Amino acid sequence: MEGEGLDDEVEVIHDKHTNSPESFAQLALRAMFGITMTFGLLTFSEFLPPGSAKKVVSAIGVFIGSSIVFSTYSIGGSAHKHEGWRFFQPLKGGVEFIAFQIVAWILFGVSLVPVLIVWMYPQLAVAGFVMCTGAVSLLSEVVMLISLLYFKPDAASQRTDVDAPKESGPSALHQFFSSDRAHKWWSTFIGSQVLLAILACGLGALSDFMDADPFGRALVGGVAISCLTLSIFLTYGVGGRWRYHFNEWQFYQPLLGGAFFVGLQAASWTLFTVSLGLFLHGFYGIAMQQPARPGPFAKLIWTIFGGDEPTTAFFGHLFTAGIAGLVAELLNASSLLVYRSPASTTNTLERKKLSPQKRKERMLRRRSKTSFSVPVTSQPLQRVAIVWMLYNTEKIIFTMFLISLSLIQFAPTFIITTWTIALALYLPTFTGSPSKTGCRNIRKKATAYLDLCAEYFGFRLINDSETKLDPSDTYIMGFHPHGIIPITCGWATGTSEWNHQMGPLNPAPLVSSIIHFVPVMRDIAQLCGAYEVSRTGFHNALDHHNAVVLVPGGQREMVMSISENKDIFIDTKHRGFVREAMRASAKRNGNTWLVPLYSFGETEILDNVRLPVWLQSWFIRLFRANVLFFPYGAFYLPGCPRAVQVSVLVCKPISVPPVANPTKHQVELLHRRYMTILKETIDKYKTSCDHGSDQIVFDPPLEDLAEAEFETLWKRSEQEVTENFPKVSRQDSNVIEVTGLGLALSAMMSILSYMAWG
Repeated sequence: MEGEGLDDEVEVIHDKHTNSPESFAQLALRAMFGITMTFGLLTFSEFLPPGSAKKVVSAIGVFIGSSIVFSTYSIGGSAHKHEGWRFFQPLKGGVEFIAFQIVAWILFGVSLVPVLIVWMYPQLAVAGFVMCTGAVSLLSEVVMLISLLYFKPDAASQRTDVDAPKESGPSALHQFFSSDRAHKWWSTFIGSQVLLAILACGLGALSDFMDADPFGRALVGGVAISCLTLSIFLTYGVGGRWRYHFNEWQFYQPLLGGAFFVGLQAASWTLFTVSLGLFLHGFYGIAMQQPARPGPFAKLIWTIFGGDEPTTAFFGHLFTAGIAGLVAELLNASSLLVYRSPASTTNTLERKKLSPQKRKERMLRRRSKTSFSVPVTSQPLQRVAIVWMLYNTEKIIFTMFLISLSLIQFAPTFIITTWTIALALYLPTFTGSPSKTGCRNIRKKATAYLDLCAEYFGFRLINDSETKLDPSDTYIMGFHPHGIIPITCGWATGTSEWNHQMGPLNPAPLVSSIIHFVPVMRDIAQLCGAYEVSRTGFHNALDHHNAVVLVPGGQREMVMSISENKDIFIDTKHRGFVREAMRASAKRNGNTWLVPLYSFGETEILDNVRLPVWLQSWFIRLFRANVLFFPYGAFYLPGCPRAVQVSVLVCKPISVPPVANPTKHQVELLHRRYMTILKETIDKYKTSCDHGSDQIVFDPPLEDLAEAEFETLWKRSEQEVTENFPKVSRQDSNVIEVTGLGLALSAMMSILSYMAWG
């Protein structure tokens, strides 16, 4: 009995000192210190003369590094001893664990290659080989430690013996990193990532001074960019999850976390992108066998403090890339200190009282409310950013072009290379004729973003029929008025409120063909399921979605849109959508309906620059678009929508008679009935929507057509001779889109090339 008690006591002591998560953190700290010393030892051997001393020192470094990696895997994994951990467990432990393990062991194997070449084939060795062994070993150790954090027990392989403690909640490591005790280790972890970025900076400087050995220069530069990339992503991904618990931090959380956090993150990732660009520029120079030259950082210093520009490799491109990456890492780490979690309304102390399992359940409930990974929040910064981007997409590519023009004198090769790669990656977006087929549609996944637009405008949906749409029927919806930029018809019909009141049938927007010619604008429109407003796009959209929404008013309503004007102009000349609705009713199964939509407050969102109407109309007739287009909104800022309340009214559906070749008189009858329903419904709800003083102005004027009169006139029209409309030849809009956009992008590239090299 005494022996058994003693054995139990020894086992408890062993578990306490080898299997506790805190001991794992201590092990990780010691392992990182040891592997860093290994890197220093191998770097020291790099500068030793060839001979036995260099081989002995490098062999000691490789032995210590290998021992640390294997010890980290075996001893560090003992924290999962009671969760099914085995030293040899192929393809077990979860997807993340397996992926990190593969990367770690590949890096470990690669780290041995340079030193083996130095030992066995010294004539093939180049400068920096042994040092690269230490750097890659350091990377493999970091990835190995990260893999242990993501280990998930396999239910089939968990221990079932009686003596093993049973845990039903999260893993011990997850519980530890969600506790307050682990916070003191967080600073050490972040500090190690900053040291990794400093290492990348030093390797970049070393690479710039290795002019005599291009291959070694490229090798050291490659290790530098690997260290920098790893430090940035580990700081944000693992550091964020560590500090703010595994169940409250999301790797992809755009515009969440507070204004300071978003600002620091934007600056950090921007500098990281600049750093990667400078690294690529440096590698391009190495490939072209160009000598290392002073980088933009050196030129900036000499511009500020004066003097002759240096001709040596001082502050070269790779060292400048390392400096930019180090600053990016410091900003990235600093941003974690000011992060504000939008997960709940409880304060930090209340969140700490919750168990990890409760936090996980709360996160899952919040995710289930939307169809996208980004939760809907009340943060104004995110709402403003999404709405501003939707209403200013055409300015993004123009701003990028101006920035490139301003920087092309400093880095012409980098700018031209970046644009060339971007264009090469952009070309596949034209495959499949997306403007006609909607093949890029991901609108169902963007509901959370569309809900942000609804929050910004205080969106309200009014369903006059009080019934949901039947998915088996066909719906052609007309949106009124046009306003300046009628984006409301796109985001309003994809929100959660629309799905709640109207059912799961989301109409596909039909937009002007010119939208499909403008980069970024065409991408957002096509990703939101927009088709071109043509006969081909109309019928393809109906085939895929059974419902479309279009803006019949067109450019003429846009010219007449003034926010202060209470007379709402509705253009009644366009009747093609009514004719196509009757044709669609004739060839499709089920019922076909015309549904008028009206947006109260649409004309108050934006204003266009005040110019004579006749001048704008002349440009519309000449170019088929209003080129005098300079919208402004809140505080007279260009393209900044006013946060007015938008109330979208859904009128009662109008049954569309099936007519394959409708006469002009039949089109006019159904169009008059459509406009009558629209006007009557607007008058019914405008007072409750705070727009009681609004007056609808039809131009040309139309007489009201009651339902009984419409049925009488329609029966009479059926006896008339059917007028066959001439068939309109369908142009391949995808060819036109590619040709037009290709010419525009070619002109931009020509301007950049001329500015770069004259």
